[in-house]
Amino acid sequence: MNGLFTGDFDPITIADIQLARKVKKEQNLEYIYFYLHKEGQTDYACRLEMLKRMIKPYRKFKILEKTIQKNACVVIEENKQLQKEVRQGNFQYIPKYIRSYIMEKGLYCRTIIHAQLKEKRYLHSLSVAELSKRIAETNHMDKQKAYLIGIYHDIAKNLSSKENRIYISIDDPYEKEYPEAVWHQYIGYYLLKHYYCLRDKDMLKAIRHHCLGDDDSPYSQLIFVADKLDPSRGYDSSKEIELTLHNLKNGFATVKLQNENYLKKEGVK
Repeated sequence: MNGLFTGDFDPITIADIQLARKVKKEQNLEYIYFYLHKEGQTDYACRLEMLKRMIKPYRKFKILEKTIQKNACVVIEENKQLQKEVRQGNFQYIPKYIRSYIMEKGLYCRTIIHAQLKEKRYLHSLSVAELSKRIAETNHMDKQKAYLIGIYHDIAKNLSSKENRIYISIDDPYEKEYPEAVWHQYIGYYLLKHYYCLRDKDMLKAIRHHCLGDDDSPYSQLIFVADKLDPSRGYDSSKEIELTLHNLKNGFATVKLQNENYLKKEGVK
């Protein structure tokens, strides 16, 4: 007798694997066959890749391309609630290598960010992501990477002051010397690297420097400019956007000077 585990696996979780192992042992099954539904909230190929990676350590776990008669198997049900929680950024239910895959592919990026931010900040993140993609396209950079930097850049923006002080004490980062409004660039970097397991160095660096503009690598320049010029902020930034679309370096220099002048006017060191 074999086990049949069918579902969206969107994504498959550690709990799903634990359940499959438990049923196999208790029912004395020879194999557990996983059948992935074609339709899901995420691309089939990505869900299949995550499923393959999760079952790889288990010799008696196999993937079926076509389903089989349910009455010939012990049927196992997936945990859709935990999968939903993962799609909202609760990554404790998936291993680190799946976290990295999700973040670098941008799977669930909108639902993850929506769950972390207030509505206004979420809409700002979407707007920044779209502008980042436009800037990347005209400056011959990776559009997908730029879009994800824009989506992720404010992931820590709506944490409480208490949470901010806990995270900012880690490693005593240089951002600690700035006003608390700046701290989220470090905290976002820290969470993305250590909890969400984002591995792309360009993305991590850009997010860490997006408030101050104190790094001149291309993606750091891009997100600094896109964040400051975001059309949803409510002021006319069209001239600076056009300059940046034409030449990122020139746009960055212009926006950074404008930002420095503004901070001086406001008395911010």
